[in-house]
Amino acid sequence: MNTVVLGAGAVGCFFGGLLAEAGHSVTLIGRAVHVERIQAEGLRIETASGRRWVRDIAASTGLECLKGASLVLCCTKSAQIDEAAQFLGARLNAHVPVLSLQNGLTSAERLRKALPNNPVWPALVYAAVGMNEPGVVAHRGGQRLCLDARCRIEPFFNVLSDSAIECQLYADMEAMRWHKLLVNCALNALSAISQSTYGALLEVPALKTWLGELIRECVEVARACGIEVGATLEHDVLELMQAMAHQRSSTAQDLARGRPTEIDEFNGFLMQKGREHGVLTPINTTLYTLIKALETPSA
Repeated sequence: MNTVVLGAGAVGCFFGGLLAEAGHSVTLIGRAVHVERIQAEGLRIETASGRRWVRDIAASTGLECLKGASLVLCCTKSAQIDEAAQFLGARLNAHVPVLSLQNGLTSAERLRKALPNNPVWPALVYAAVGMNEPGVVAHRGGQRLCLDARCRIEPFFNVLSDSAIECQLYADMEAMRWHKLLVNCALNALSAISQSTYGALLEVPALKTWLGELIRECVEVARACGIEVGATLEHDVLELMQAMAHQRSSTAQDLARGRPTEIDEFNGFLMQKGREHGVLTPINTTLYTLIKALETPSA
């Protein structure tokens, strides 16, 4: 299977690298600074146990390789999804499946609307990865993709699961997507505003009480939208913070690098749904407003 990764940042390079290591044909489409390094030296993956190079992998800044794809991993940021959809719509053959690896709930739907002749599947990413330098992925834990149970019959499922990617299938994918959304709403902005790791946040005495209030607000919006996310959400959030104690959120990393965040897909989305269903969202609104203020360049 010829896999093309569109938007090959940390997530795309990591999962593309795993596929290439398993012997599959992979082309990474990314920024020139990464592509040039990968073309020259291969993709480097750094872990706690050491480093390794994936040399049998292609990289490009152009889009022409999309024409020969038999699977696309769309790994752009959510804000770039409409542009990605235009690229795919102009070049991708009909019936080629697209996996949407973005955060939030809107990206896969927007891709489906733009690509009526292609199956589009949302995939939830559970992997702590970052780009330490051009062409170098730092992997700190996890290599799991959560997929709709119906993907089991798709040819790409065996390709993924045979490539050291831990694939988990869920009958109620919508509930899983909401669960991850609410976890992101609970953690991303808080880590970003304070520029703190999750472990440091756990040391704040008032955190658990405040976090409980935020999660209850999120759950109320989800229920108004007809989604039951389960009673373990608060426990899951705290467990994740402990497991990733040395990590900062993706939103924190975006702010630190002066890049736009995905806050519109997190707390901004909860605000919007709250307004639609008459649910007040004061904590989400505060977090959203603060991140937007921090995104604004100083005069």
